[in-house]
Amino acid sequence: MLTTFPYNGTLIKYRKSFIERMMIPKTVLLRMLSSYTNGSHLRLLLRHPPQNRVAATVAQVHEPIHLRPLLKKLQCPAGFKRIETSCYYIVKELMEFDQAASNCDGMDAHMFVPQDINEWHEVIALAPSYAWTWTGIVKKGFSQDPEWNGVANSMDISTLPWLVKPYTPFGNGWTELSQCAAYYNTGTESLNYVYYYLCGLSFYSICEANPNTTD
Repeated sequence: MLTTFPYNGTLIKYRKSFIERMMIPKTVLLRMLSSYTNGSHLRLLLRHPPQNRVAATVAQVHEPIHLRPLLKKLQCPAGFKRIETSCYYIVKELMEFDQAASNCDGMDAHMFVPQDINEWHEVIALAPSYAWTWTGIVKKGFSQDPEWNGVANSMDISTLPWLVKPYTPFGNGWTELSQCAAYYNTGTESLNYVYYYLCGLSFYSICEANPNTTD
């Protein structure tokens, strides 16, 4: 359900009009391009500088697209909150991990998958206080790397506020049974943490959806 695209050193061609050379978040660029299909082919050389931001270099120049008017055209489904170019819904019904994932699917969404630490902080701040919220992180086996609910190209999980630092799965509760990571909001940001739990426990969750565009 996530829109993905190659970007590391890869030349991408989109049917787009002009976008000035600018620094914008990867998710913003992607959704802006995917929302507007009129205009000439625009070749963008996308690279991955610090802080997970994308430098867009224009190879063909046509009429300008301004970011602010485009952002105003983005509308979230009912009940979702828009942050930047994504929509988020805080599910305040306790569910097991698989139930939470299926619930998001039923809303034409997916479990929250941050692209960088800034998005993580903005969205996880919405999590209910004094409660656990599923992060979407699953580590299924001893030799397998953790995944964000099966989604690639998401942020490095070692940068999250794990209970035990530096991050190791075993130091943070991972076992063959405790494979799903949840975030506990203590009410004090500096004390909040992520830890592995049984996937069959019932926690809150966050769904993420792409916005719709209006004319």
